[in-house]
Amino acid sequence: MTNVRALKTGIVVVLIALGFLGGFFVGWALNDAGVVRLSGVGDAAGDVAELQERILEELDDRYYREVDVDELKEGSVKGMLKALDDPYTAFLNADETQRLKEQTEGEYSGIGAALEKKNGALVITRVFDGSPAAEAGLGPGDAIVSVDGESTADVAIETSISHIKGEAGTEVELEVRKKGEKTTGVLTVTRRTIPIPQTETEMLTVDGTKIGYVQLYDFSEGAGDQVREEVEGLIDDGAEAIILDLRYNGGGLLSEAVDVSNVFLRGVVVSTKGRNSPLEVFEAQEEVETEVPLVVLVNEYTASASEIVAAAV
Repeated sequence: MTNVRALKTGIVVVLIALGFLGGFFVGWALNDAGVVRLSGVGDAAGDVAELQERILEELDDRYYREVDVDELKEGSVKGMLKALDDPYTAFLNADETQRLKEQTEGEYSGIGAALEKKNGALVITRVFDGSPAAEAGLGPGDAIVSVDGESTADVAIETSISHIKGEAGTEVELEVRKKGEKTTGVLTVTRRTIPIPQTETEMLTVDGTKIGYVQLYDFSEGAGDQVREEVEGLIDDGAEAIILDLRYNGGGLLSEAVDVSNVFLRGVVVSTKGRNSPLEVFEAQEEVETEVPLVVLVNEYTASASEIVAAAV
């Protein structure tokens, strides 16, 4: 009897979903048989939210087993965004948001690799020296196919990163396709606390000319101040030109892209305009640190905030 009632309830949920897609659900009158009666529902956003809430209430009251309402709510939001077929639009819960936020603060717990979504694949762009990823033999160009058995193909990069990261000392299972290979293998990597180096600086001498070299690894909090400090030091030491290396830099905070650009220029850095959003202009307004010749290095893994800086300067 339980299975019959579960089947009927399942049929009604499917019918409700069909009514949702069509913009109107008429309802059924067989309440005693495990079928739920719902009155007409329009297609306005408020009506859709009301319908979702009522379905959740009915499932909570009548479904043959206990349900986690919060989990269903989160699942409904993720399903809605998945229907956009846009890998760059995603919903992150509180835990996922916190793990992603750590990456912009200079330190996080994970495997020690920078990642980028490229042609639908989650590709490693950089591996930190001495990190769990380096010890596991991972390198730039390797693709992570799944994380703990969940495919990375159809999810936003932020979601995949939040799953790879986790508490230090815990393990994560990665299915990896090495660069240039077609087959995959499974690795188990133990997470550690990873300090993220922001810059690497060196003074080069070419034909007697001093050239300052600054590699910026990401645009986490404080990147602009760090680059300004490094460039100032190189100029004080006699650098007659600067190389800013943004290769393998997957980006980060937009505000830091503006601040890094401001080391070399003043004025408009980038502007944004959405379908229903007004034009927003981001300007570099502080004093320029130097006007010596500048070369910016980029490659196929230069993305996001890095592209903004490269285009601006």
